[in-house]
Amino acid sequence: MCYIRNILQICILGLVLVSCSSDNPALERCNDDVVIGAHYYLWFPENFKQGYLRNKLVPKQIPVLGEYDSELAETAARHIQYAKEYGIDFFSLDWWPFREEQNKAVDTFLSAKNISDIQFCIFYESWELNFMPEVGATYFDKAAVDNFVDHLTTIADMYFQHPSYLHIDNRPVIILYLTRTWAGDYAIAMRKLREKMKEKGFNPYIIGDEIFWGIIPQGTRLEDLPAASSSPQVERAKLFDALTAYNLYNQTREDFRGYGRDSSFLEESLRLYKEYKLHPQIRRPVFPTVLPGYNDRGVRLAEDHFPIPRTWDDKSEEGSYFSKSIDTLIKPLMKKGPKVFFITSFNEWNEDTAIEPLVEGPSTMKDSSSTGDQYTNGYSYKGFGTTYLEIIKNKKKEL
Repeated sequence: MCYIRNILQICILGLVLVSCSSDNPALERCNDDVVIGAHYYLWFPENFKQGYLRNKLVPKQIPVLGEYDSELAETAARHIQYAKEYGIDFFSLDWWPFREEQNKAVDTFLSAKNISDIQFCIFYESWELNFMPEVGATYFDKAAVDNFVDHLTTIADMYFQHPSYLHIDNRPVIILYLTRTWAGDYAIAMRKLREKMKEKGFNPYIIGDEIFWGIIPQGTRLEDLPAASSSPQVERAKLFDALTAYNLYNQTREDFRGYGRDSSFLEESLRLYKEYKLHPQIRRPVFPTVLPGYNDRGVRLAEDHFPIPRTWDDKSEEGSYFSKSIDTLIKPLMKKGPKVFFITSFNEWNEDTAIEPLVEGPSTMKDSSSTGDQYTNGYSYKGFGTTYLEIIKNKKKEL
C-alpha cells in the first residue's frame, strides 16, 4: 500500500494506495486496499499465571491453544495461520529493554514454518528504560539515552533484514510504546538513534505512541514533573514518522463507562485522532487502533477499573462492540490517507483485549469471586471461538 503526501511515497506490504487529500489536488484515484496490524505478545505462559479474566469465569474460558508457551514455534505457526486466513497482515512483536530471556521468544516466533505468510515489526517497550510511576513519566537521562540507542541498534542488526520484516517506503518499521510519557533528553536520544541508524545503512520508519487524553508536555525536565497536557506536543510528535495510540482506554473518564451505546468513548476517540491527523503543524500519518473490549480486573482487581463490554448493549451479540468500533472509528479515519490500522490486541489476555480464538462456550456473567461478579462487573462474556477473526475478514472487504 502506498500513501503519497507532499510528494512523499510510503509503501506498505507492496500494495498501492494513493491519498486523495487536499495536499495532493492533482491526484485523482484511490486504491481501497486495507492493511491491518495486531499487537502480539510473547510472554506466555508466565502472564497466564498473573491472572486473566477468562480464567476467573464460571465456567472458565480458555484459548483454543490452551495456556500456551510463546517459546514454541508451533504456537507462532498456529497464530500466523489464523492471521493469514482471516486478514491480519502483520503482527507487532513486543521487545523489552531489560528482558533478555523473554526477547528470545521473538527468534522462536521467526522460526515458525509459515513465517513467510505474515510480516512483523518490533514494538519497543520504551517505558521500561526509566519509567517513574510517581510522576507518570519515562525520563531520558544519559543512561536511558545510551540504552535506547543501543537497544534499537541491536533490534536493527537482528531483525531489519529479515525477509518478513515490515517496511514502509522501503524503510523498516518500529513502534515505540508510550512516547507520550517521554521527558528529559528524548530529542537527543532520537537524534543519536537516527545518526546511528544512518551509519549502519538503515532509515527506520518510526511510529510513536503519542496520542492520548493527557500527555507529558514536550521538553519537560525532571524538576518540573509531574506535568500534563491535553494538547498535541508538536515538536515531540514531529520526531516520529507516524503516530498511533496503543489504547485510548482511560479509567478516569466516567463518560467512557458502560456499554458502547451509552459511552462517549468512540465519539471522543474519533475527535482525538482527527485532532492529530489534521493538525497543520504535525503533518504526520495517523494509524488508529480499535479494541474488541477491555477488562483488566482479572489481573488488577484492587484498582477497580471499569470494563469496556464486548457487546454494544445488553441485547446485542458477541463482537458487536468491535464491529461498531470499526464502523464508527476506523471507517471515518480512512477516508483520506493510508488505510492502515491496528488492533489491540491479538493476545493480550491480562487486559482481555485479545481476539485470538477461545474455545466456544455459552455466555456467562458469573465468576469465581466471593460475590460472583467482581471480575465481570455484571457484564456477559462468551467463549467466542473465531468471532473476532471473522469480523475482521468481513470488515476488511467493506473498508
